[in-house]
Amino acid sequence: MPQFDTDNPDVRRYLCDAASYWLHEFDIDGYRFDYAAGPSHSFWSELAAACRAAKPDCWLFGEVTLAGDDPARLRMGLALLFALGGPPILYYGTEVGLSQPRRKGPWREESRHPMLWDNRQDTDLFRYTKELVALRRSHPALVYGQVVTHWLDEERGVWLAERRRGQDRVWIGVNVGKEPVRFSPSDGAGGEFVTLAPMECRLWAAAQAGRGLSPAGRQAPVGPRR
Repeated sequence: MPQFDTDNPDVRRYLCDAASYWLHEFDIDGYRFDYAAGPSHSFWSELAAACRAAKPDCWLFGEVTLAGDDPARLRMGLALLFALGGPPILYYGTEVGLSQPRRKGPWREESRHPMLWDNRQDTDLFRYTKELVALRRSHPALVYGQVVTHWLDEERGVWLAERRRGQDRVWIGVNVGKEPVRFSPSDGAGGEFVTLAPMECRLWAAAQAGRGLSPAGRQAPVGPRR
């Protein structure tokens, strides 16, 4: 299919105007955006702002393939999906490791393979997903909380943030770099160092001093790596 150059100002203006028109004139509920990983973040930010201006309570949903066949990226994608705003929505089978083995090609079955059953399911990943669900249900901050960035190092690929709602506070640590990284949150982690492995995202409540949801899906103590 032909693709729009969504970084072209005229194209971007046309698409934003079209999206706003349907929201304003026909009061539609919102949009589902296919291939959300294609256009740039700046395009989606501008389009979302235009939609919210036309209808503040509109529903916007973008489909993104989390990680293909990369287990570490999948776990990171799942953690961020449950940690950040909007309702977490999973395509069937993602929670047990169903993926798209062939990344490119004309095969229409790559849209989704049959469900995995029995011992073909990734039970560790399934347990991890259920723990993320439980964590989000028990912490309103992960649903409604403000996102506060405490540390961002783009060169090293490290992000430390916090979600706050009332007294509920949850920390989010992300390391997309190639080396382990250590940091000590200034509040809520008991002054302990938190170590993140390469390609790791960890969530922990402020009251859980030095404890976090690990990539393997277990509550594990964290501290300085020697």
